[in-house]
Amino acid sequence: MLRFQNKSSFGFTMIELLVATTILALLATIGIVSYTASSAKARDGKRKADLSQVRTALEMYRSQPPLLTYPSDETWDGMITTLNGASYLSVPSMYDPQNDAPYVYSYTPSADNKSYSLCANFETSTQDGMTCSGTAKPFSCCFENP
Repeated sequence: MLRFQNKSSFGFTMIELLVATTILALLATIGIVSYTASSAKARDGKRKADLSQVRTALEMYRSQPPLLTYPSDETWDGMITTLNGASYLSVPSMYDPQNDAPYVYSYTPSADNKSYSLCANFETSTQDGMTCSGTAKPFSCCFENP
């Protein structure tokens, strides 16, 4: 025998569609937020790696007699030029991973050139091995060599 089904039993109700759409929207929002946070951490990792590379070059520069001091240049560009000229660093300039523009880093030697501070602005505040300050983005984070 043939049975006829009620036409209303086919398809989805409006409530079911709204619930499914809401769940998909929430998942998409969570994914976008996670991606943005991960991207910021990755860019900060690149900035930290740049500072570590310069820090290593500064230590090699200082370890060579008769110098035994850090470069006396008061600017980042001057210090990079000194390290490039001494063949400790082969990077003419550091570029920001976010927009490929020259990034503003800071190099501050002590008065006797026996210590220094390397600083950069980071998008997140958690940087292992660095002193970070600032209450709003960007955070100023520094390597300090006593």
